[in-house]
Order: sequence, then C-alpha cells, then structure tokens
Amino acid sequence: MLTGPSGGLYRYRLGDRVRVSHFHGRVPVLEFSGRDDGVSDLRGEKLSPAFVQASLNEVLHETGAPVRFAMLAPRNHAIPAYVLYVESSTNPEQVGSALERRLRANPHYDYCRSLGQLGPLQVYRIAQNAHETYVNRCAELGQRIGSIKSTSLHRSGGWEDFFIGAFVSHPQKELAPC
Repeated sequence: MLTGPSGGLYRYRLGDRVRVSHFHGRVPVLEFSGRDDGVSDLRGEKLSPAFVQASLNEVLHETGAPVRFAMLAPRNHAIPAYVLYVESSTNPEQVGSALERRLRANPHYDYCRSLGQLGPLQVYRIAQNAHETYVNRCAELGQRIGSIKSTSLHRSGGWEDFFIGAFVSHPQKELAPC
C-alpha cells in the first residue's frame, strides 16, 4: 500500500513505529507499535525510549528491585554521560550496573562508551516525590499537565537540580582507549 509521492504511507514521516503483524494474501498488514520520537543522541549513541524501557523492564525483572520511578536522562559535563534517576527502597546501584550492561547491547552506545565519548552510567537515588517532581518540572518546561506521561528516557538533563536525593554512583576514572 505504499502509494508513492502523491499520498499514503510513503508521503509523510510521522515517527510511527509499525510492524507486520500478518499477511492478508500477499499484502502485509501493519500494526502500530509506538512512536520513534524522543531519541537521545549526545555523541551518536541513539538511545530510544522503547529500547531504554525494554532494558529497564529486563533489569527490574532480573534484580527484583522495587522501583517506584525510573528515568534515564543525559548529563552534559566534560565527558557527557547518562544518569538513571531512580526512586527505590533498595540497592539502586545494582539496578544502575545492570542497566549499563543492557545499554551496551546497543552497538552505538557501546561504541561511544568504548571511545570514551560517553562516561559510564551514573545513578541518582531520589528520596521522595519523584513522580510529582517530574510532572511539575515538565509543566515548567512547557508541557500541558494533561499531556505529561512518565517516560523511561527524557532528553533534557539537569534533573538532579529538581529531584530531592543524591548521586550514589559516580563515573569511575577510566583509562583512555588505545
């Protein structure tokens, strides 16, 4: 059903992610599976919310950590890195270590980490009110309250200035790549 330049699916790039669910005869039937917007790309790593959410789901299942809120966001410093902002009653460092391993399954992220263009994942433990603080900050950034949804990946950084908590892991000094 790709109709060419005059209209249809071929004409507009909407950022919709679709998959072929089955075939009707020889015609593929497409199923909407999400949006492809919200990609974070500091140094070419191309992290998508869908990939980050799947990685978080795997990590939370694997660790069994009770997490009330978790979000990944960039942190721009001399060596940029990502921060896992997490409200959890137990061991957020373990969640952070497991998430870093999962993120490195993305070849672009792994390459940027290997080159030293991105620092290791940092973990910021939120003490309280993560969701409320998140909603308030998104409203300050111009989103309508009714359209704010939780996300696994936010492209804006600096959340440590708004959440109540502290960093529990910091990037280790790494040797420069040869």
